[in-house]
Amino acid sequence: MTKRVSTIIKNKLPNILLFVFIDLVVLFLTSVLAVWARFDFGIIPEPYLTNSYQYLIIDFAILFILFSIFKLYTSVWKYASVTELCDIILACCIYETATYVYKALFSIYLPRSFYLIQIFLLIAFTCFSRLGYRTMRVIYIRLFDNNNNKLTNTMLVGAGDAGRMIIDEINNNKDIFNAKIACVVDDRKAKIGSFIKGYRIEGSTKDIEELAEKHNIKEIIIAIPSASKERIADIANECHKTDAIVKILPSIYKTMNKKEVSPMSQVRPISYEDFLGRDQIVVNSEEIKDNLSDKVILVTGGGGSIGSE
Repeated sequence: MTKRVSTIIKNKLPNILLFVFIDLVVLFLTSVLAVWARFDFGIIPEPYLTNSYQYLIIDFAILFILFSIFKLYTSVWKYASVTELCDIILACCIYETATYVYKALFSIYLPRSFYLIQIFLLIAFTCFSRLGYRTMRVIYIRLFDNNNNKLTNTMLVGAGDAGRMIIDEINNNKDIFNAKIACVVDDRKAKIGSFIKGYRIEGSTKDIEELAEKHNIKEIIIAIPSASKERIADIANECHKTDAIVKILPSIYKTMNKKEVSPMSQVRPISYEDFLGRDQIVVNSEEIKDNLSDKVILVTGGGGSIGSE
């Protein structure tokens, strides 16, 4: 366990030190700006000005401990979500409460409005320092990245949690997956016309053929792991009306025991086992070769999707 912790710290040490330095600068700026804003950006009385930065080391020690507890120095910000945002807000609120209490106990006077102003500034600056890179990267990719034109136009079927994860992974790893989300569809009427991760949900699965032609879709990913085999069959039939390659994110129970945590690593071409609702039965062809060779075979249910395969 100790070896694992030391390895993590060693690998993340440059990022941790960078965030520590940024947080120190942010804390100093928010302290001065908060007291300055309290006095309408005019002249600050000397005691308040001194108290706003004189105890910066103690304040930062509290901030560092709280940010460490909430893993704000070791989180993977490339994949940050609402969870990390809530952690930032909660850590900043606890910090502000702790500094208010200890300064009140030791008669270190600051206007009460100082703490309210600082908490908003601290949350804003911390969010920018953690999420700013990701935000600028997304803006750059969408507006200025010429490689977007070389990526495969992909339709995503399903605007749920699985679809959201697929979008995140494709957007964050375009060099690996060579895909670009061009269209999203979902059968829930309430979602049609709304957006998921900035992509408009343009219609239902009945519109797949029309939308595939409109967006020149080359690949379709079915991202509905909880769907029944009947629904998957219906969606697949709509997808096969297009010339696109059809892939699927299998049911969770088929992938939950695997080591990969990446949804895209589970995406594979659709096959008849997706319509079975169970694991494929693997037949040993060599053992039954003599029984089937040169014989007429009757297939029952040959008019269905499985029999036709």
